[in-house]
Amino acid sequence: MQSIFNIYRAAAAVRRRAEREVLAEAGLSWGGFALFEGKMSGGLSVAEKHDLARLLRAVATNASE
Repeated sequence: MQSIFNIYRAAAAVRRRAEREVLAEAGLSWGGFALFEGKMSGGLSVAEKHDLARLLRAVATNASE
């Protein structure tokens, strides 16, 4: 049981540090980051299912040339 508690404490410390040193620059909290990450990864998987990701990459590559 102690090892589970130690893992929980370590994870909380990592989360606090990420929130303080990385996410604060973008004005995000850990909850905001988790929501944003979930929306982005969910949207990408849907786009990949429809092969839209490949199409968007091709369009972006052609637009930057």
